[in-house]
Amino acid sequence: MRWIRALLVGLLTACLFSGCGDAEGAGNTGNMGNEANTGNTGNEAEEPVDTSALGGLEVGMSWLTKTVNKVKAGEDTLERVMFTRYEVLKIEQGTCTFKQSNLDAKKIVIDSVEDTYPKNITGSATDPVRPKISDETVEAAGRSFKCLKIESEGSTIWSSTEFPLVTVRSLVKADMLESETTLEEFNIGG
Repeated sequence: MRWIRALLVGLLTACLFSGCGDAEGAGNTGNMGNEANTGNTGNEAEEPVDTSALGGLEVGMSWLTKTVNKVKAGEDTLERVMFTRYEVLKIEQGTCTFKQSNLDAKKIVIDSVEDTYPKNITGSATDPVRPKISDETVEAAGRSFKCLKIESEGSTIWSSTEFPLVTVRSLVKADMLESETTLEEFNIGG
């Protein structure tokens, strides 16, 4: 079921940071080191780094989501519970490095990976249907989150506007699958 999470995160990231198909790719931010060398010898004044895409993310922040996947198998429905823990490790030059750990139903770590945010996204979306985007406040993990609610065929994602990496809630419904992710814990760090 990891592919579903990857698909949702990819959709959300592509939509938020590629301008959802705008002609000029409005909203595309961040430098992931893939750009050509500018020839800066160190004597020139450094350009200010745009950190606006990082919102309120800070080193030490962590959060935990719970995902319940229900798969229909004939007359039966198989249910699987899993958790994902995120931890902000480093913020440098407009990029956030974070650790994502996948946990089983007993919250035992299965695997972990480090990743960065935001991503440079190039190209255009292959789906010509734009998602419906609105603002909504969602209660989770003992607090209120101002969110972007992103609805497309079969899925709805509520993503925090203050903490861009934080998915507060998501719902996915397909022929044989129903998946719901909710934010269980949220720690500002220290």
